[in-house]
Amino acid sequence: MVIAKSHSVWMPELKQLSGGCRCGRSSPARLHEWPRRPAAITASESLFFNLYLQEVQGLTPMGAAWWTLPQIVLMIAASNVGPWLNRRFADHTIVVTMLLITTSGFLLYAVLPVTWVGRPLAAGGAALAAFGI
Repeated sequence: MVIAKSHSVWMPELKQLSGGCRCGRSSPARLHEWPRRPAAITASESLFFNLYLQEVQGLTPMGAAWWTLPQIVLMIAASNVGPWLNRRFADHTIVVTMLLITTSGFLLYAVLPVTWVGRPLAAGGAALAAFGI
């Protein structure tokens, strides 16, 4: 049985298996089409943050890990608050707000000094970027 020619062309057999219809509504089989870009951005941002702490600030890997705790906490908070925000506000409002929060986090990265003051700024930027993403 051929399920699909490619990931974007759906065969009738797949629609029958997944319960999808021709009306354009999403079906469970289309979940793999969801963009994976936010995960890639978060991973690369975390890598950048850890490299900054280790290479520029001179921290050990364990010391850098402690500074990532705010980022991890806000990432967990954002994943739990996201569905609630989606029920309360319009989609475009949420997207624009989260883009502004992410941008403010990346702007904090742009002004990082090499001194010890850069550590809390980097932690704040990482936390804001992770929350917004």
